[in-house]
Amino acid sequence: MSFLFNSFMPVGGGGGKFSEEVKKAKDLGYTEPDPRDDLNGQDVARKLTILARIAGLEIQSPTSFPVQSLIPKELESCKSGDEFMQKLGQYDGDMEKLKKEAADEGKVVRFVGSIDVQKNDVKVGLEKFDVSHPIAALKGSDNIISFYTKRYGDNPLIIQGAGAGGDVTAMGVTGDLIKVLRLLR
Repeated sequence: MSFLFNSFMPVGGGGGKFSEEVKKAKDLGYTEPDPRDDLNGQDVARKLTILARIAGLEIQSPTSFPVQSLIPKELESCKSGDEFMQKLGQYDGDMEKLKKEAADEGKVVRFVGSIDVQKNDVKVGLEKFDVSHPIAALKGSDNIISFYTKRYGDNPLIIQGAGAGGDVTAMGVTGDLIKVLRLLR
């Protein structure tokens, strides 16, 4: 999703049509084989569920908080990812409108997940960010995590790095396997 929105609406303008950027992300291996598995927001929601639980929140499941799906209602009944991809371009106008609104406000659109521990609030969806915000400056498939704490209030601690693709996924799986092996010793 990071690659998709970094390409769809880069700082400074430009970017292709939403459906074209989804296809590009899919062709590069940055989406699941069926992009609806990313566009429905559930992948981000699963990750936030894990992080929220680690932070001490009692989150029941990835469906127990608001998750915005980017799948047009009219395409929810598509029988396959291929059918979905063929029809997605018919709905580019909605995303172009959102892109223009954000640009007119001097902002960019990004698909983000957020956890507010104090408010016990978890959500996933589209948000607009000022072009000066660190998330606006992301390139390619980089992801970013911003920690706002007592010590990092107005100037958050930021962790940024590669977030998608076969190599990144393989490294994550390898890291998890090493942890499991250590626990089994």
